[in-house]
Amino acid sequence: MSSKAETAKAKAIADLLRQQVFIGVEASNAQENAAKSGGQQPRRERLLNVISVMERDNAKGSGAAKPRLLCITVKRNRKLRLHKVKMNNTIAEISKTWSMDDVKAIEFKEPTRFSLLLNHKYDFSSSDAALVEGFVQMLVGFCNKYGIKPPRYINTVSGAPGAVSTGSTGTVRPKSVFNRAAQQGPQVVPPMPGYDPSRGQMDGSMAESQVRPRTQGRGPGDQSALMRRMTKYVADHGGDVSALVPMGMQPVEE
Repeated sequence: MSSKAETAKAKAIADLLRQQVFIGVEASNAQENAAKSGGQQPRRERLLNVISVMERDNAKGSGAAKPRLLCITVKRNRKLRLHKVKMNNTIAEISKTWSMDDVKAIEFKEPTRFSLLLNHKYDFSSSDAALVEGFVQMLVGFCNKYGIKPPRYINTVSGAPGAVSTGSTGTVRPKSVFNRAAQQGPQVVPPMPGYDPSRGQMDGSMAESQVRPRTQGRGPGDQSALMRRMTKYVADHGGDVSALVPMGMQPVEE
């Protein structure tokens, strides 16, 4: 099926879900009653993204793939949710629901195949790489921004300068898009240019030209600005920002 046909199919599914399940945060009582009349239990949540996938449950070993829908929604209180939905003919039913904090790891296996570590590991595949990438990028963005601790990213690269553009935005994409060899394990963050971790400050000409002369002391405001820059740099390259230690504090010994 062409990408255009897949997009049209995704739109039709989204329209169906908005009628039956995710009726919106400002839905009227009439809309809610109409959904209930069809045997549904509608939720006042706004549907942000949906993708049709085939699911394999790693915890149960090998088995037949099951058609499912993965949905990202938001409630009136701005709480984000990830839902797994199964279709029974034309009736949608929510089978699992997770928060952004429940997403522990996101792994690209192929451009059309990815896995999520939730209460256990799930493998999902779709026939359209662009839809997969768009869905995963939205999920990553929400996990990074609203989750207590960002998930681990496996077999991904960031949209760094010089990388081949895929025509979409975001910072997490499958390594295979850039024709790089897939490697197991979390993405390694490259060293920050001009930063000396042993001294906790910029070094060389960058320190003199971009921060302040070495003859002047570094105040709390400068440390906070550098910490923010470091945090953004690590997050943009798929790293674990929770591992950063605020300047002036000692790392916790394990």
